[in-house]
Amino acid sequence: MFDISLLHIVNVILLCLLIISVLIVMVRNIVTSIMLLSMFGVSVSLLYLGLSAPDVAMTVLLFIVAIGGIMLMVAVNIIGSEEKKRPFRFLPLVIVLLVGGVLILTMMGMPIFGNQDTPISSYLAPYYFDDTSETLWIKNVVASILLRYRAFDSLGLIFVIFTAGISVSLLISQTQESKRSVVKKHD
Repeated sequence: MFDISLLHIVNVILLCLLIISVLIVMVRNIVTSIMLLSMFGVSVSLLYLGLSAPDVAMTVLLFIVAIGGIMLMVAVNIIGSEEKKRPFRFLPLVIVLLVGGVLILTMMGMPIFGNQDTPISSYLAPYYFDDTSETLWIKNVVASILLRYRAFDSLGLIFVIFTAGISVSLLISQTQESKRSVVKKHD
């Protein structure tokens, strides 16, 4: 029948990401752009899931698709959903196409997924396995990597999410205050 490898699936997902990126740039309705951005997040999550990183896939789904989509929809509810009319510009489209092309070319130059002759499989993975069993009390390799090497990354992610939440809260409160002042002026 068909001989479909993981590399083919990854390339199809990358092509979908490129198409969604072009659509995000070309669409004039902000709500449609947010929906396309959520589709982009789902595609990235599928990409991570295909690369055996379900924890990262779930994080992308939670923060980019769910929380990010909700924050953007609240902001659109405040500012309106139509973009101001202006002539179509090709520069954003060209930038998206160039970045997408570079990403696809880079992906094609990477070693085959799961190849044991790559530097990460030859040097880095054995270091993690040996380091975990010798220096940490955690027996699970994944948990020890998350604790020892990814803690600052997680702290940074929490800081970014906290900052985004505070920004949206300030935006909502400022808009509500301006609406109240407009109502008081009319009374």
